[in-house]
Amino acid sequence: MIHTLKMTSHWIIRLLTIGLLLFYLIMTISGYFADQQQLIYPEKPILIIGIIISIGLFALIWGASYWLSKQYVGWLVAALTLLTLPKIVLVFLFKIKPVSDMYSYNALGGSSASGDSWHWMYTHNGLDLNPLFPHVVHISSVFDWIDRLFINAPLTIQFFNILLTLVTAILIYYLGRQIGNHFIGVLASLIFYLIPPYYIYSILLGAEPLWLFLLVTAMLCFNRWRLGHWSLSNVYYWEWLMLTAIFLILAQLIRPIVTIWALAFFAFMLVVLHDNHVPATHLNTRTAHQLLNSLLILIVFAIFMNLSPKIDRQIYHIPFTTNTSIYSLTVGSNPKAKGMYDPILISKLEKINHQSKHNQRYQQMINLLKTQFHKNLDYLKETNGWLGFLITKNQIVSQSFYGIQLFIMNTKQPNSQIHLGKINPKLMRWATGITTGFQLILIVLSLLSLTCYWPNSKNWRIGNGALLLAIILDGVLLASSIVEVQSRYQIAWYLPMIILGALGMGKYDPKAPDKEDVKKIEEAFDETL
Repeated sequence: MIHTLKMTSHWIIRLLTIGLLLFYLIMTISGYFADQQQLIYPEKPILIIGIIISIGLFALIWGASYWLSKQYVGWLVAALTLLTLPKIVLVFLFKIKPVSDMYSYNALGGSSASGDSWHWMYTHNGLDLNPLFPHVVHISSVFDWIDRLFINAPLTIQFFNILLTLVTAILIYYLGRQIGNHFIGVLASLIFYLIPPYYIYSILLGAEPLWLFLLVTAMLCFNRWRLGHWSLSNVYYWEWLMLTAIFLILAQLIRPIVTIWALAFFAFMLVVLHDNHVPATHLNTRTAHQLLNSLLILIVFAIFMNLSPKIDRQIYHIPFTTNTSIYSLTVGSNPKAKGMYDPILISKLEKINHQSKHNQRYQQMINLLKTQFHKNLDYLKETNGWLGFLITKNQIVSQSFYGIQLFIMNTKQPNSQIHLGKINPKLMRWATGITTGFQLILIVLSLLSLTCYWPNSKNWRIGNGALLLAIILDGVLLASSIVEVQSRYQIAWYLPMIILGALGMGKYDPKAPDKEDVKKIEEAFDETL
């Protein structure tokens, strides 16, 4: 009975993931021709050529990965380091001038590094609306310590993000190897590092490089825990278990969407079928305690998230709101603003911030957001506009040119002779065509992996990895339809989609692994990373 229920769950997950990927394939194409954001140059011929160029780029990635897979891992690190050099050139060629969230991270972190206390910034209104968004203060605190250790300047954070992206690419190699094999790990690493919009975005002052680093580390720890030959009495069992929870918590503090990963880990252990590297005599016991302890990860994560506002108040001496999700839900449910940043709502919040007393303002803001949220839902019900609104939001989040857009916004220099905004629009058309083509190919490869790999007695390890990634991807894609949308939020798709895409490409490894290779692959998770 349990086996039948798990098999049914597998089919539901597989079909749901395929359906969502097909939906986002369509949204990526229609989003390319939509006009919801500031920068896009849609032309059908350029999109077609962009797809062809992207196919060539993936072919080069496959060829380079095949060669690198025959070499020592240091060659991969050398290749990634070489690919980093153009980022250094961009940093010095285009002087940064941060705006929006990146301005907040830089200004608050720099102010704290200069000696201003968080409480002083709060009482002098230097935090503006950010007590509504504790993650902004968390990110700024990280930037604060980096500035203290080195130089208090945006350039420091730019180099920090470049270095962290390089390290994350190396960790993704290990994650890909855990789930697939050495070749798939190299593929995943290069795909991640060469995603066109993220390549340019990663040299700005965004928080995503740190967030992805923490998430990759959490997933590595989770895989080490679930795949290791540990008993309950083994200290390593509990170390990897707790490290998984800790890195999930740290990632949640940077971007509050990581609940999806904690739930996905538990859901995976609930439906996993095959675990053939464990002797049959121990399988039932192992499955039971791993299920219970994956629930423990979720419980520890939930407890900390519940206590987080109180802990933040003690650390920063700022009255952070306890309802941190209401803003994103309110903005994400507003069809008039297309689920994006709403300047009218922000102006109302700013009015409360400047006119109300300190001990009253944030509760008034929460009340305003709750009222607006219910108004948004009532409007959607009255107009029956759910489907159109859903399509619009997903077209926005699927647009793959956020890197170019945000690079232009954050490097504009009125008195400078060189900035990206002055480059010929024809180049921008080609750039958006290629970035869109790259994303389309990655989605197609992810679909391919779901048709080739699934848990069974012969293909248990890679299939289980595909199942885990599918569950995470389902959660992330569904969440995109609920909360506030920006095209850069598609970065949350990258981890599951990149590994799935690498599995799809790795299906065409001309050198089928022999029994000795398979043995080494299946023991790879026991190596020290």
